Amino acid sequence: MVSDNGKITQDMVEAARVAADYEEALARGSAARKARELQEALTARLGSGTSSLSLDVENPINDDDEGVWDEVGLLSSQGVAGHPMLRSLAALTNARAISRWLYVENETLLGIQEARIDYVLGEGVTWNVTPLDGFDEDLAEQVEDWLEEWGDAEGLLEREEEIVERRDRDGEVFLRLFRTSPDRRGMPRLRFVEPEHVVASPDGQLAPFGIETDPDDAATAVALYLLTPAMVRAGAAEGQRMPFADVLDGQALVQFLHLRANVTENTPRGWPTVWPCRRSFARGEKLLRNMSMTAGLQAAIAMIREHQVATRAQVESYLDSNRDLLLTDTRSGRDTRYTKIDAGTVIDAPSGVTYKTPIHSINAADHVAILQAERRAQGTRYRLPEYAVSSDASNANFASTQVAESPMVKHYKRLQGHVGRFLRDLRWAAVGHGVFFGALPEEALRGVEIRPTFPSVEVRDMIGQSARLAVEHEAGVVSRKTWRTSVGYDSDQEDRLLEEEAGAGLTSGLSGDVELDGEGEDDLGDLPQAAAGAQDVERTALNGAQVTSLVELAMNVSAGLMPEQAALEIARVAFPAASPESLQRIMSSAAAHTQPAPTAEPVAPSFGGGR
Repeated sequence: MVSDNGKITQDMVEAARVAADYEEALARGSAARKARELQEALTARLGSGTSSLSLDVENPINDDDEGVWDEVGLLSSQGVAGHPMLRSLAALTNARAISRWLYVENETLLGIQEARIDYVLGEGVTWNVTPLDGFDEDLAEQVEDWLEEWGDAEGLLEREEEIVERRDRDGEVFLRLFRTSPDRRGMPRLRFVEPEHVVASPDGQLAPFGIETDPDDAATAVALYLLTPAMVRAGAAEGQRMPFADVLDGQALVQFLHLRANVTENTPRGWPTVWPCRRSFARGEKLLRNMSMTAGLQAAIAMIREHQVATRAQVESYLDSNRDLLLTDTRSGRDTRYTKIDAGTVIDAPSGVTYKTPIHSINAADHVAILQAERRAQGTRYRLPEYAVSSDASNANFASTQVAESPMVKHYKRLQGHVGRFLRDLRWAAVGHGVFFGALPEEALRGVEIRPTFPSVEVRDMIGQSARLAVEHEAGVVSRKTWRTSVGYDSDQEDRLLEEEAGAGLTSGLSGDVELDGEGEDDLGDLPQAAAGAQDVERTALNGAQVTSLVELAMNVSAGLMPEQAALEIARVAFPAASPESLQRIMSSAAAHTQPAPTAEPVAPSFGGGR
C-alpha cells in the first residue's frame, strides 16, 4: 500500500495497524462467543443452577461470563436480518436448548409460563363465525359446527395452550396439517413439528435456516426443509423440501403454519423469549438455593458451649463424662458424642463453661431484597407484576395492575392478538381442507368471517359491563349473541334453556314477552327501560374513595365535630351525582346519633404554690 508518489506514509501504517487490530478483535470476540456458548450448553445439561458465574472487578465490560463486549457494529454482518444473535442454526439450537432446560428446571419460569397461558387463553377462546354481506346465516352455522367438531376431534383447547408455551420456550411454532379422507369429512390431522427438524437446504445457501422464501420477498415463506420421523430414525442430515401449501385441482391446501416470536418480519426463525433474562433466572435460583443452605446450616447449630480455660484433653474428658452415647465412624475413626437433653432440663455448668446461642451474622432480609430485584427484572421481560413472579403481593396493588390502562393489560391484549391471528389462520387452513373434500361448500372460503373472543385480561365491573352492553344492544351496536359471548355465555345453549323455561311456564325475569327465534336477535321486551335504570345506577354509584369520604363526613356529624347543615352542603358539592334526598337522609341519621363531645373537669388555677 503506497501513496501516489510511491512512498509509504505514516497514515497508511496507522491504517494497516487499525485493520490488523480489528481482525484480531473480531477473532477474539468470535472465540469468546464460542466459549460462552459451550459453557451455556454445558450449564443447560448440568442444570441451570450449577454454572459458575464470575465477576471481573478489574474490567467492568467483562462480567457474568459474557466475555468482552463487542464493539458497536461488530456483529452487524454475522447475524441475519432483524436479529444479530441468529448467526446460524447451531446458535439457534443452543439458545433453544438452554431455554428448554430452564423451562424444565426453573420453578420461577414455570410459574411465569403458567401465568402467561392463564392470561392469554384463560378457560379457552370462543370462536364466532358470521356471514358476510350477501351470504346467509346457514352458511356461517355450517362452518361453525364443522370447526367445532374438528376442534373437539383434534383437542384444540390443549393444543392452543401448547402453542403459547412453545412460542415462548422455542421462540417459534411449526404446525402441520395432514390431508385425510372424505370419511373424516375432510378434517385434517394436526401435529406439531419440532423446530430442530427444520434444517438447512442441502446447498446451505438457498435456505440456511431451513425456510425458503420468495426470491423477491424475504417475508414470504414458500417451503421448508424437514426431517421426517423416518429420516430422523435413519440419521439423515438433509431434509426434504416441502411447500407450505400444496396446489391440488387449482386449490391451495395449507400443510404448514409457522409462528415466530421476538424477531422482525424478515427474520426466518424465531428466538426464545427467555434469552435476555436467562442469567437472571440462573442467578435467582442459585441465590435462593444458597440462602436456604446457609439458613439450614445456621439452624443446625443448637448452641455453642465455650470452655474458657481448659486443655483439649480436659475438654474431651468433660464431654466423655456427660455423654449418653458414643458412636465411632469406622472410615474416619472420629468419635461423635451424644447427650440427651429432655424438655425443661436445667444445666449446671461448672466454672469456666458458658453456653451461647449461635450468632446469625447473615441478614437474610438483604438477600431477599436482591432476590426481589431479580424477580422484578424477570417480570419486566414477561410484562408481569412482581406478585405474579414471586407470589408476594405485599409490594403490589392487585387492582391497579389489571386495570384497562396498565402496561400488563395492554401487553397481554397485544399477545392475544398475535396468538389469535395465528389460530385464526389455522382455522382458515382447516376450512380449506373441508372445502377440498366436499364437506363444506366453496362459498365457505369467501362468505364468512371467523373471529376469536379471548377472555378479558383486566378486572371487569360486571354490573357496569352489563349496563353498557344493554345500551349498545338497544342502539343496534351489538347483537345478543355478541353480548352473551363477551360475558362468557354460550348463546346457543342459553337459547335452548330459555325455550325450556318458556315451555315449562317459567318467567324470564324480564318485563314483557321474550320471543325466541334462535337467531340471537330476538325482541327483549322492556329491556331498554331496565338498561336505562342500570345506566343510572352506573352513573350515580360512588367509587370506594368517595364512599370513604362520605362516611368520614357522617362520622364527623355524629361526633359533633361538624354541623349537620355544613356537612350536607359539602356532600352536595363533592358528590353532585348523588341524590339530595339520599344525602339528607344520611346526614340526618348521623345527626340523630350525635354523641356529646367529652369535656374535661375544671382544674383550679395554680399560682406556683402547693405542698
